[in-house]
Amino acid sequence: DHQLVLAHAVQPNKASIPAFVGIVASLVSKFKELNKVFKVFTSSVDFNEINDELSYLSSLNWFDDFFNIGVQDVRDSFIYTDRLPQSDLHRLFSMSSLGLCYNEVPESFGMYVLESILNGCPIFSNGSGNMRYSLPASHGHYIKENHGIYIRNTIDLKILASEIMTKLGSLSLGLEISRGQEFIQSNYNVRI
Repeated sequence: DHQLVLAHAVQPNKASIPAFVGIVASLVSKFKELNKVFKVFTSSVDFNEINDELSYLSSLNWFDDFFNIGVQDVRDSFIYTDRLPQSDLHRLFSMSSLGLCYNEVPESFGMYVLESILNGCPIFSNGSGNMRYSLPASHGHYIKENHGIYIRNTIDLKILASEIMTKLGSLSLGLEISRGQEFIQSNYNVRI
């Protein structure tokens, strides 16, 4: 009865945990409204910080702003993984519907974004560091942020989740990812 939607966010020790957990919670809620199950692969290195954030949000009754989910729904959406070999990482990218890259630590180059798009998976990020400049607009990398996502503002998080859902349902998404793949292959040294 349910369709599984996979995402990836497997860069250890880089994510803004409040933003990441909030975005995941918002996506879990949005996909549940559509009778879909949302799961996100993430680094096991971040397990404790993610669980601490979920406990903190639960203590604030933060989940009361979501009519259809609770803390356990969000806790169950995370799939923790150890460091993956490059081939497995690329396989994960190709199986995923989207990638999340809302980093506190700026990317010096942004390979994670490029590799994801090269494997057919769009990335939604805050453009931290050089990620903002690695691809032209509408090439599979969608930069969107609002300060409220970093301070657990449920309205801003729900708006971002809605924008992600709209882009995922866009008829132009496949063409934009294809343009991104062509740009990457033409402008970067790629080993497949």
